[in-house]
This record gives sequence, C-alpha cells and structure tokens, in this order.
Amino acid sequence: MRAKILIAVFTICLSGCDMGQPPVVSLTATFYFYDARGVHTSVFRSVDNFTIGFIVRNTTDKVLTYYRGDSSPDVIFRISQGDSVVASSIDGYSFVQIPSEVQVQPGETLMGQWTAPNTPARVPKIVLRSGIYEAHVIFRRFSNAHVDQPPPMPFTIIE
Repeated sequence: MRAKILIAVFTICLSGCDMGQPPVVSLTATFYFYDARGVHTSVFRSVDNFTIGFIVRNTTDKVLTYYRGDSSPDVIFRISQGDSVVASSIDGYSFVQIPSEVQVQPGETLMGQWTAPNTPARVPKIVLRSGIYEAHVIFRRFSNAHVDQPPPMPFTIIE
C-alpha cells in the first residue's frame, strides 16, 4: 500500500513538471558566403578577403530568449581544413564573463558576419593556401525556439 501511494505521488509530481511550458518553435537559419564584390560564391582567391554570414529571423509573434555567459559575439565562425581549425572570427580576442539574458523581438534577427580569414586582432595575418576548406558557425541557442545547426559549408581557395 505504501509503495502504491509513493508511486501515485511520484506520478503526480512528474506530470506537473511540464505544465505551463510554452511549445518550442522551429526557425530556419541562413548561412552564406560573399566575395569582396558582394557576389555569392564559394570559390575565393588566396589573397582576397571574403564574407561569411549567418542570420536567424524571429518569424514568430513571441519574444525569443537566449542566455550569454560572456562578452563574446553571439555568432562565431571557424574555418577548418580536415580536422584542424585554421582560423576563426575570434582569433586574437579575449572575453570577460558577463552573464546576461538577451531577447529577440518578433521580426528581429540574430546575425553575424565576418570578413575572413583574419580578424583585426590576429597577428600574424593568415593567407589561406589553395585547397578545400569548411566554414562552421556557432551561435547562441534560444531557450524557447529551435534552430537546426547548419552543416559545415565547403569552399575552395585558388591561387
């Protein structure tokens, strides 16, 4: 009898845990490249800078929230070749720990852009050699919306 009462109390407690939770919405992200002239492409010359960008628009009628643990950018890009990270949009920078909550209003965006492959703080500057690379994006996660992680985007560097 005592076991049945404990099971009943446990079941009631568990069923009450999820009450009042808003449904999680799904959003679509855009991950892109531009060359120095603003043309969408995935082939670049080794001496040229290029832009990597990422956008998620709040297409809902709800305020979306994400949490920050530090002062780093909300969107970070990495360039890899094979299993090695060659460059990132935060190379040469350091960040302080400042926890905060950020809200994205309906119609607003979470976005980031990087003029790759260097940052102003990177010393020495890098020149990508000819070859095939991948761009990766890391971004803040909303507590009340789901955004699929975009797959790495391949690109080519030519002489």
